[in-house]
Amino acid sequence: ERVEHNQENADFINFDPNRDSIAHKEKEEQDIAIIHDAVRRTNRYLKKQGILNAQEIVDLFERTMARELDFQTEARNLERFKKLFKDNKKIYIPSCYKELSSEQVLIMEYIDAVKITDVQQIKAWGLSVPKILETGMDLYLTMIFEKGIFHADPHPGNVLVRSDGTICLIDFGMVGKLMPKDKYAFAGVFIGLAKQDARYMANSLRKLAIEHEIHDMRQFEYDLDDVIEDFSDQDVSEGSLSDLTIRLQDVMFRYRIKAPGSVFLIFRCFVILEGIGKQLHPNFNTYDAIKPYGAKIIKEQLSPANLYRNLEGRFNEFSSMISSFPNEVKVIMKKARQGKLHFQVEHQGYGYLLKKMDSITNRIVLSIIISSLIVASAITMTMEMGPDLPTYKGLPQISITFLTIAGWISLILAYSVIRRRKYK
Repeated sequence: ERVEHNQENADFINFDPNRDSIAHKEKEEQDIAIIHDAVRRTNRYLKKQGILNAQEIVDLFERTMARELDFQTEARNLERFKKLFKDNKKIYIPSCYKELSSEQVLIMEYIDAVKITDVQQIKAWGLSVPKILETGMDLYLTMIFEKGIFHADPHPGNVLVRSDGTICLIDFGMVGKLMPKDKYAFAGVFIGLAKQDARYMANSLRKLAIEHEIHDMRQFEYDLDDVIEDFSDQDVSEGSLSDLTIRLQDVMFRYRIKAPGSVFLIFRCFVILEGIGKQLHPNFNTYDAIKPYGAKIIKEQLSPANLYRNLEGRFNEFSSMISSFPNEVKVIMKKARQGKLHFQVEHQGYGYLLKKMDSITNRIVLSIIISSLIVASAITMTMEMGPDLPTYKGLPQISITFLTIAGWISLILAYSVIRRRKYK
């Protein structure tokens, strides 16, 4: 539990020591273990539904919760964001007193501000509500599309406004990150949306994917084109961000696109920001805010510095591959000489054929057994039986037994055939 105190221009955020934070942490670990176990047990079903990275999402949640409960991590995040936005006069990140803070106590600069949804006070200060919203959206889009690191819990209590119109962020326990290549790929999804270019959007999603099952690229582009048509002219008042993230996730699940866990944190941020946008200015157009970032991202990707970094990275990868190639060949040859070189061949798409062959084989075996029993019954009927051989109504009981068994097996075989056709 967090308790805040305002004293001498500082905020004190701490865990109550009487609450036994160790027990609290143990309870959290138990809850996470239960979630891990549930995902492990249902992972096969989740993959069939298109959720390929369920375990990664749970791992990300576990790391996020651990950071949420560690104020030293939050203090480091505060300092990092303060450095990132030190030259931005529209944004203010409070200072942290690290020398007085610990894992259970965080002492930071006091912020005299109100929630971003306190429209009445914002207007009383003579500030423009749409301008405040624009500044807040610009802040988050800058974090996601330019910095590659973002505040992942933007509810109104964590996004504040000061009397001079400055946006202030607090509570940096939950922070998301994107690698540069993932940042460009994720930005490309929205660039394609803004340009109404399904192919650009499709290529960006493929670059973003850790794994995917996009076998029909043309159909994939058609599905994304449907998303573009549905959302190109919508604004926040029509619920575009929530619906858009749902539609994008639906497409990702359908094509088994496994994306970095931070992507889903961004989707969550978009849904929360949409709610704030509806409260502040229902007619605010999200895409008008996103479009300028497309040009910025393209310019950044094509900048000489970025092209040089990419070229240098490719050269280093190639050099590493060339230098390690002789050793890799030696390892392979050594395993071959020792008879330890194995090849694994995986057949895909033959599951149905193998099941069909297995079913046919079972039916053939049962048919042979039935035929054998009928023949055996006929033979025993025509044979001369001794006086001690038991009979029933003049027929040998062994013949009747063979016929009965053959009849039961025939019924089972007929039932399996009818049932298979019914549910095919």
